[in-house]
Amino acid sequence: MNTLNKAMLVGRLGKDPEYYKSDKGSALVIAIATNYTYKDKKGEYITNTDWHTVKFFGKKADLLQSSFSKGDVVYVEGRMTKEEYKDKQGNDRTFGIILGDQINMMQKYKPSNSTPQQEQNVSQPQPQPQTTSMGDDNVDDDDGLPF
Repeated sequence: MNTLNKAMLVGRLGKDPEYYKSDKGSALVIAIATNYTYKDKKGEYITNTDWHTVKFFGKKADLLQSSFSKGDVVYVEGRMTKEEYKDKQGNDRTFGIILGDQINMMQKYKPSNSTPQQEQNVSQPQPQPQTTSMGDDNVDDDDGLPF
């Protein structure tokens, strides 16, 4: 029986990526926030945020190190795995991560107060989001997703 381990996320980077280089190689670590909304028993909508750690290694990390920044909306594909460590008290701890295979820029973050882009004439063409792909498959930006 075949199995499948694939993670696909669309979310916003919560901080600038962290790039590490050593004799063993290079790594890029990103933190992605995803939101989900549900209705509670009182009929009120509640939004929760999940945080995901995604790691890229080797050439992928080297190529991506300066491509993304805090606030960018990205699409990530990879596989889920876990990392283990010892906490300060010496207890074994485990947490889940995603080993990234591909990342695409969905929307570059632009603070609303940093540029006068709100004053542009609506008839002027707007720039399209830039896509950076590290996998064999490209994500179609016109897929009907609301973000």
